[in-house]
Amino acid sequence: NCNTNETATLAVGCTLSSKLVSGFCGSAVSSEFTQVYANTVSGASSYTFRVIKGASTQYITNATPYFTINQVTGWAYGDAYTVDVAPVIGGVTYNYGCSCSLTLNTPAPSIQSTQCGTTLASIDTRIYCSNITTASAYRFKVINGGTTRTIDTSTNNFQLSQLAGGVTYSTAYSVSVSAFYNGAWSAYGSACTITTPNVPTTKINASVCGTTLTSVWTTLYAGQLPGVTIAGYRYEVTDTNTSTIYTVDSSTSNFNLMQISGGARYATTYSIRVAVSISGTWQVYGTSCNVTTPDPVTKVVPSQCGTTLGSIWTPVFANSISGATGYSFEVTNGGSIRTIVRNTNSFQLPLLSGGAALNTTYSIRVAAIYNGTLQPYGAACTVSTGSARLSESVSTIVAFNAQVFPNPFESNFGLSIDTQSPETISVQVFDMLGKQVDARSVSAQEIGSVSLGENYPSGVYQIIVTQGDNTKVLRAIKR
Repeated sequence: NCNTNETATLAVGCTLSSKLVSGFCGSAVSSEFTQVYANTVSGASSYTFRVIKGASTQYITNATPYFTINQVTGWAYGDAYTVDVAPVIGGVTYNYGCSCSLTLNTPAPSIQSTQCGTTLASIDTRIYCSNITTASAYRFKVINGGTTRTIDTSTNNFQLSQLAGGVTYSTAYSVSVSAFYNGAWSAYGSACTITTPNVPTTKINASVCGTTLTSVWTTLYAGQLPGVTIAGYRYEVTDTNTSTIYTVDSSTSNFNLMQISGGARYATTYSIRVAVSISGTWQVYGTSCNVTTPDPVTKVVPSQCGTTLGSIWTPVFANSISGATGYSFEVTNGGSIRTIVRNTNSFQLPLLSGGAALNTTYSIRVAAIYNGTLQPYGAACTVSTGSARLSESVSTIVAFNAQVFPNPFESNFGLSIDTQSPETISVQVFDMLGKQVDARSVSAQEIGSVSLGENYPSGVYQIIVTQGDNTKVLRAIKR
């Protein structure tokens, strides 16, 4: 009976056959992967499906009582097929049963249901549609208000940020999709609503908020925004004492307070907010973070601590404090404490009241003069003088030598000259293009108080130091 479903049982002398389950006859099969079933035959080891499409007949033998349209060579969406089936028992193919007609449905792709009605994690999150096996392209249609835009892709996914004109945050979009197959675009599938995330914000990492920085040069980091393409960072820095607002734009997620115009002030609290640039637009600032710069405390540079000076006239340098107008050097030897104030970050021991002695160790502390106030003294450092005599020949005591302190430098540098000659010292400074940017003639006793480099741009400089027949060529770097 071609109109009923039957299960056949092998019996001697009977002619066995099968047919498609009646629910498939005259139906539209939803997918090329749909399993099209035949009625089972007891004892059958396999089933041969005879599939006719136009003038073409193909035979498909499966161990299971079903086949799928994608097993048919040259299948295409919308094709009509006539199918009958014969059971195979003991290696013998029995008669074909009643035939059925069926059609492969023409699919309309749709957005994945798991994304419909959701808010994307990122504006760059990919939106996927169902995969159409023979499709060579997909066209996504996006509607917001009265604006309709489309984008064609070779894959079954796209990003809203790829749309011409971009998209906005916290906005709902209606998305549907069409596929290109069989030489034509299909109808659009059902639309679904997808919402972009809230406007992303970032801020300075919480670990430094409310703290006093160890240095005005401490690097401050903004929090990361995973999945967001950021073109730049804008740091808004407010001096809470003066309410002055500074802005620093950067391509990186970190900066330091010395990047604000004029540099940071010591012992000052700054309120910092961060905004990011996305798709050419600066987003809103995140929450503020307060940090405080340290007191302007300085000390003798580490490279001189615990050393014996090459000459009693060798300058002793302190770490430079940006904005300091002077430095007080407190020198202790035994029960004697003497102080000398300089307008540069260096001095020479013989300039102390009462001079300095050879073969002697001195303990030195330094305090910066900042905002007109003497700041706290930093940690003590010991330096020693050698046994050289000023009356001895320079050539027998110490070779002429010169050094730059500090190097690299931030604002200014000084020169340390090892010499016992009283002759005038000439200093010439050239940039890397060979242009002379500075020239000085200074007495040997005053060379330690010379400050250079304050008005130099950042870069590398060649310094030629000459005294009599002696010349030393140095190189210094300004950050």
